[in-house]
Amino acid sequence: MKTILLCGNGMSGEVIGTIKSWGYKVALISEFPNDVGTSDADFYIEANSKDPEAALGAVEKLTEGGVSIDGVISLCWDSAMSVATIANKLGLFSVSLESALKSTMKDKRSDAFSKCGIPAPAYAVVSSYDQLVHIAKRFEFPLILKPVDQSSSKGVVKVHDMDSLSDAFMHCKKFTDCEKIILNEYLTGSEHSAEGLMIGGKLHMSAVSDRVFSYEEYDPYFIEVGDVMPTMLPPEIITELHKLVERAALSLGISDGVVKGDLVYNADSGLRVLEITARLGGPRFGTEMVPLSNGTNILKAAVQQALGENIDISLLVPKFSRGMVNRSIFPEPGVIKNVSDLNCLHECAGFYSFKWWGRKLELGDRIIASQNGCGGVAYFIVQGATRDEALARADNLERHIKIHTEPR
Repeated sequence: MKTILLCGNGMSGEVIGTIKSWGYKVALISEFPNDVGTSDADFYIEANSKDPEAALGAVEKLTEGGVSIDGVISLCWDSAMSVATIANKLGLFSVSLESALKSTMKDKRSDAFSKCGIPAPAYAVVSSYDQLVHIAKRFEFPLILKPVDQSSSKGVVKVHDMDSLSDAFMHCKKFTDCEKIILNEYLTGSEHSAEGLMIGGKLHMSAVSDRVFSYEEYDPYFIEVGDVMPTMLPPEIITELHKLVERAALSLGISDGVVKGDLVYNADSGLRVLEITARLGGPRFGTEMVPLSNGTNILKAAVQQALGENIDISLLVPKFSRGMVNRSIFPEPGVIKNVSDLNCLHECAGFYSFKWWGRKLELGDRIIASQNGCGGVAYFIVQGATRDEALARADNLERHIKIHTEPR
């Protein structure tokens, strides 16, 4: 029986038991020992899966203990560098170390897009505030500042004018030890995620979702509050998006492997790529949410690819189109005074899952104002026969979730 190593589970451990049901053993390196499903792994080591050195050290402990690793993937987590490092050491399939670096570091990714003519936001990379002030004069406000080495919108901030540039720079720097900050052109339009498997230089796209943000409520920060499927994009734009994600993946040197992309669509300026990463979207995006919406199974195809098995292309072909909504819960800042009984959620039409981020909230817990995509306390997943039905069911379910806070 082959063993697949999950280098990071991205709070998506629910699917580990499913992987085992396909006839594989599962080894897991993860920062989340208490995540649902983690205990299902055959072998587990708690370690920082984003740190290649720490991840490789964990693999050495596994192999010294007699565990034979036959393939490695990232499960919905930004550990592409660690996956590539492990694969390189063990002689397993993975994207190259160079491609993993390009898909992880925003400056190198933007350089690759620019070199290959991939439509993407205009950008500049700076190493100091004085340099930022000088270069910002070339851009129109508002603009965006981002740490080059972070995900989940950590440290990302919208800058409305020159007067707010200093505070924005200091906020961005708090989230990184890297000297570099990337400045991006601010784009308007609808935002979308795409996921698929590159096989021999061709993208087999398994999903496109509509990303939902609360721009005004959380300004100047970028807080993603959920995803909706199927996408609102018309078929001809989906076709363009498919071709563009494939080109963008190839620009990073990814001809084989999982790719997850974030894009912006504007009817006047068209599609532009925000990022391409060499991993499954998460948490639970390609592993559970996409299968609910269209019946594809990119996870199984990715495991087959990682293990050097024949890839069942039918796993990447949509079988149906149903509505799927996932939505994060962001209580008002303050001290928790009451949490409603959530058992009733199971009785709501279309309910699939409710999950706390980390531990369950308790009375007296303090909620702080969100500044990035990690600020939510929980999320839920709802399905419906259509997009509109799923959205209506999500609205109904959210009304049953009452988390009351009081200012401290």
